[in-house]
Amino acid sequence: MADHVTPRVNFAQHSKFVGRTVRVAGKVKKTNHDQTLVLECSDGGEILAKMSMEHQVDTAFVELIGQVLEPGVLKVRAVISLSDDMDTKILNYVAELWHDPKYESMF
Repeated sequence: MADHVTPRVNFAQHSKFVGRTVRVAGKVKKTNHDQTLVLECSDGGEILAKMSMEHQVDTAFVELIGQVLEPGVLKVRAVISLSDDMDTKILNYVAELWHDPKYESMF
């Protein structure tokens, strides 16, 4: 994969990308008053997402783009609203395929 590509990851994969920008999709489990939210990733793991004031969450399922600060913590740069109802198995399948060497040329 090229260095400029932002990989899609699930919880199991994200810790391999500390210091790098990733995309992680899942369900917003909890929003907090301190500009953070808990994202339930497509594989069931949970990430604490550190948001800023300009980020808005309008749907139950989102894709977060941000830097992995440490395992389990993401500094969000962008939020993409997906839907209020999604099949997390499909989201997880995409994250798994992203890292499969057979499909490296596609991603």
